[in-house]
Amino acid sequence: MKTRLKYERFYQSIEDILINHWDPLGISDLDCPRDEYRGYVPIIYKLALEAGSREDLIEHLNRIAREVVGVETNAHNDRRAAQLIMALKKCNLDNV
Repeated sequence: MKTRLKYERFYQSIEDILINHWDPLGISDLDCPRDEYRGYVPIIYKLALEAGSREDLIEHLNRIAREVVGVETNAHNDRRAAQLIMALKKCNLDNV
């Protein structure tokens, strides 16, 4: 697979992870637009590529939930989403 396509798929996968595994608003099961968390993807993508730290992603997801979305954070969901993002990065991009 071409390198650019791998990066594009990784980017798109982040949004899927946010809606299906992080979802601080609990909207994944509702019949509503699935783009609620799209605005957070660029910075999470950048953090995943540059920092490479699951802990940095966990902290950022926690901060978004509390300070931006305005809801209680779910530490389990923060960890699970960060773990999935970093696993995807490792599987798809570490050898690019």
